Amino acid sequence: MNQMKIFSTVLLLILNINVILAQSRKNSNEVALIREINVSEWSGKNYRFSADIRCENYDEITEIGINTVQVGKEKFDLLNHTAAQNRISPSTENKNWKTITIEGKIDPQSKLIWLYLLAFGNGKFYFDNLKLSIQSQSGWISIPMENSGFEETDEVKKVLKAYKNTVSLNKNDHIKASIVKLGDNNALMFDSRNNTFHYETYYGYNPVKGKYITMPDGKKIYCEIYGQGEPLLLLHGNGDSINTFKNQIPEFAKYYQVIAIDTRGQGKSTDNDTESFNYQIFEKDLEEIIRQLQLQKVSIVGWSDGAITGMLYAMEQPEKVHKLVLMGANLNSSEEAVTSKILFQTRKDIDRLKKQNDPKNRTTIKLLEMILKEPNIPASELSKIKAETLVMAGEKDLILEKHTQLIAQNIPHSELKIVKRENHFLPDENSVLFNSIVLEFLKR
Repeated sequence: MNQMKIFSTVLLLILNINVILAQSRKNSNEVALIREINVSEWSGKNYRFSADIRCENYDEITEIGINTVQVGKEKFDLLNHTAAQNRISPSTENKNWKTITIEGKIDPQSKLIWLYLLAFGNGKFYFDNLKLSIQSQSGWISIPMENSGFEETDEVKKVLKAYKNTVSLNKNDHIKASIVKLGDNNALMFDSRNNTFHYETYYGYNPVKGKYITMPDGKKIYCEIYGQGEPLLLLHGNGDSINTFKNQIPEFAKYYQVIAIDTRGQGKSTDNDTESFNYQIFEKDLEEIIRQLQLQKVSIVGWSDGAITGMLYAMEQPEKVHKLVLMGANLNSSEEAVTSKILFQTRKDIDRLKKQNDPKNRTTIKLLEMILKEPNIPASELSKIKAETLVMAGEKDLILEKHTQLIAQNIPHSELKIVKRENHFLPDENSVLFNSIVLEFLKR
């Protein structure tokens, strides 16, 4: 049931992280302002986005640039196949103005285009003369953008109201935005100081800790192993990967041998395009992983679809599960279990992807179809689970609270935790709280 976290995903695309490395560099000072333009009337047309940029870098880690991202007709519907074109100028360039241009085509499904202004590291970053043009039959036409040359006002607060993601400025006292006059013209300037950077493990793409396990049908399931002690398996949600547990792995690995798994067809694990998915397949994969790793008894933390897989394994192999944590699990896909909003949105997403007739969408469609058809677990079958079980959900979860209560009521050694003011994405959005609840339960 997990939905993509759009801004973090886009930022990864923008930074062009080399995911074959175990670590990526993170700057403490990162600006990524977004100018949002409605482009639905120019479907299929070519576009150009350009800006004048200049950088007075204070050190070697400074970068400046622009970018574009197209968004579909639904809010935060990122169109991956036209998502980002990265043209960040290197930090060693001189201090003269340079015009950068990005060219592309408006996807037929696009409603919006996000125009990014990007700055990383220490320095003075200048932006001016933002231009968006669309190619028509008579030539290139300029799309009006209010205050695109920053001449209309020198009050930076008024200027920034036209941009999204200003949180990248507000949360950092070391970055000051202003409108400055250079000669006869104004420009938007960010003065960034005291930047630090560190290397951060990119979980899910760490060859130092990763390995593939071959299933009986030849498919390869990818996992990464961290820490020592009793084995603790982490199972992610629909359409996600090991990286969704980036806030859990380092904390849990202090106490356990953490085995994080990319479910079949997701992350780096392989898939068969012609066969539908179901949770029984995922459960058999999990069973084979535990067998090949020669694990006698495991604890499992499952989130969303991962919780369903963990539940099924605990039913099939009750003697092999020590403790079980279920975050946002469901037994079926009815409106008595799942919010009608997510079911409605899923149907629309499937229809949209099928209309594109793109082979790259096959796995995504299969995963979305699971939301409408799976799982099909009778509540009475939960009595097979012998493990101590923590059944969790957010107060505002995609899974209805009565349904979460039903799951807890039918697992013999279980306790229920509905977390106030939180939602289905608790492990990501409030990881400190989620981790403390889970660790307290596991350590008993």
